[in-house]
Amino acid sequence: MMAKIFVCLALVSLLGAVGCQAADGANTRKSKLDAILTALLWKPDHSDPDTSSGENPGWYNPTNREALAGFMIKYPDTEDAYLAEAWLTFAEAATDRSRSISETKRRNAGRADRLKVIVTTTRRPGTAKIARIIRACLLLDVEDHGGLSAQVDDVLANIKDYKSEKDKEFLRFSEVTETPPAEIEPYLRRMLIISECHQHNLDKALALAQELKNKFPGWSKREGTDANIYLLKLGKSPYPTWEEMRDVGRMK
Repeated sequence: MMAKIFVCLALVSLLGAVGCQAADGANTRKSKLDAILTALLWKPDHSDPDTSSGENPGWYNPTNREALAGFMIKYPDTEDAYLAEAWLTFAEAATDRSRSISETKRRNAGRADRLKVIVTTTRRPGTAKIARIIRACLLLDVEDHGGLSAQVDDVLANIKDYKSEKDKEFLRFSEVTETPPAEIEPYLRRMLIISECHQHNLDKALALAQELKNKFPGWSKREGTDANIYLLKLGKSPYPTWEEMRDVGRMK
């Protein structure tokens, strides 16, 4: 009996030690990711006269993107790795400078697929929300109109959760992208307008723009929705596709 008691005590002690090591490992991992993200998400303060207006945000520095990719390789299948991949996808898409529109779209389609996996895998609501919003932007870029509509509908169906989300990383995402949680909905609704313009459904785009103005008058005034409505009433799209802009450039 005493031997069994000692064995049980030894197991409790061992499990406790393993638990502490796991906690320490998670804390170390979090600290490393925070340091990488601090560099990656740095933005120049253009209101400061000592800051060069030519400086780019930290995600333009390939060293910062490489550090994030290295973190993902070192800590695969962890919640921190999922968050890192969401931010890396954001950074890659923001800095992609391919001369080929089709190649950029191909890469962004792949990035959207990666984010879909993160959404279904992560257990952190904040990370999932970040991934969904970035994914919507990418789906618009690749003109996956059906996918965009489904992704936007998914977010809008739970928009109250986005407005009340207190996750530190989600709030950092809102700050970096200059999109307060209360403004996520109008930005997503504008994506749907752009999508309809790209499909040459100008009547539907006009109806959506008028709905956006009625629902978010202050935001719409700031973002120029009236000008979009004016053009749409004239039968003109305020949002040309990448190909249309390229062709205009060639004509010049």
